[in-house]
Amino acid sequence: MEYALREMPLAFLTTLGPIGAGSFVTLFYMLLRQHPTPEQLKRIDHLTGIPIGFALMGFLVSLFQLANPANIFYLLLTVGQTPIANAAVAYGVFLLVALLYWALAIGGRLTSAIGRLLFVGLVMVTGLLATIFMGLANMIPALPVWDAPRTVVEIVSVWLFGGSTLGIFLRSIARRSKQDDPATRAYQAAVASESATPEQADELTARIMVGIGALLLIFSSVAIFMIGSSTVSSVFDVDAISQSLTVANAIGQICVIITGILVFVARGRMTPYIFGAALVFAIAGVFLLRFCFYGFQIGIGL
Repeated sequence: MEYALREMPLAFLTTLGPIGAGSFVTLFYMLLRQHPTPEQLKRIDHLTGIPIGFALMGFLVSLFQLANPANIFYLLLTVGQTPIANAAVAYGVFLLVALLYWALAIGGRLTSAIGRLLFVGLVMVTGLLATIFMGLANMIPALPVWDAPRTVVEIVSVWLFGGSTLGIFLRSIARRSKQDDPATRAYQAAVASESATPEQADELTARIMVGIGALLLIFSSVAIFMIGSSTVSSVFDVDAISQSLTVANAIGQICVIITGILVFVARGRMTPYIFGAALVFAIAGVFLLRFCFYGFQIGIGL
């Protein structure tokens, strides 16, 4: 657990960053499938600050990983030479694009539906690329537990699972924040009559994305834990390391499962609150699993 505690800032970064970036998948799909009213778009634009806040918070916390936050400028000098520098640049590009989109949206500059959709798509793609580069930065040849595709799969699953959970939660808030909105009344009437609407279909798609992300996260994190626990080292007490992380790993897996259950059972007026609880469990589960990931720093020949 010593190594996991030492890498706590990176655990926060790889939890909050992908979750914030992944929420734009839900927004992109919603804009692609639906035609929100100006009032709905206004509410959504204000709520978009929450996932951007997640991403910024992860970035700020990660600076504590450096002996001096100013060292990030020296890190940038190695762009193209080190995976960590590449990941930092990719994440910085995502933040800049996301902040630019948010500023334009809040300022009422995105009047074209196609332009808004393309901009959100750009934010979504840059967020995915930043997440992939995070995973690649952790694929260190000297650390056999990390040096495999499962490392990238785990963090991309965080992007899909956590991001979709955050996205579906924000959508539920936007829909509930103004009960007299015609779209809201149509949705509630459809729920009462058990007839399907495009909004319900999109919500079901978001729930499915949460489920797929949860499965990928569970399988990849279990693989990392099992391989880490069976690694042979002449220096590290692997049994002690795995035992110290067992409880955190188990709780993390349970939180992911609870998130999936809550997302799929949420119905009626309590839906935003249930989605909110699901988001809390998702963040807790992802953080614990990323914490365990960094606990298995078992190097070759160390």
